[in-house]
Amino acid sequence: MSTLLRLETPGSVSSTASIRPTLSIGRKAYGAAVLLRNVRALDVQFSELQKLRNRVRIAELKRPREVLTEVVCPACDSTGFQKVKQPTQTGRKIYPPKCTECCGKGRIKKPAAT
Repeated sequence: MSTLLRLETPGSVSSTASIRPTLSIGRKAYGAAVLLRNVRALDVQFSELQKLRNRVRIAELKRPREVLTEVVCPACDSTGFQKVKQPTQTGRKIYPPKCTECCGKGRIKKPAAT
């Protein structure tokens, strides 16, 4: 941004002079061109960082996954509940707890044999 300042002195016609905008940080003064170069350099560094981050994400997506197979839980016969002997009395029922081997799912995941 350039600003024009009118300078008037006695006995002369008014003239215009341009003032260069500067930004002072601490004791140093930076011009607009220096600041613009710094911003462009930061912009390039940021875009390179984004490209690197995208490459890492793609590599994570392409990595081979471990193949798992599901096997019927032998402890509960795929019911998800422990085997409990029910009472012979009518109207009475024991609700069994979840199976501790398969956590109540009825299936156990095991790595596939390759």
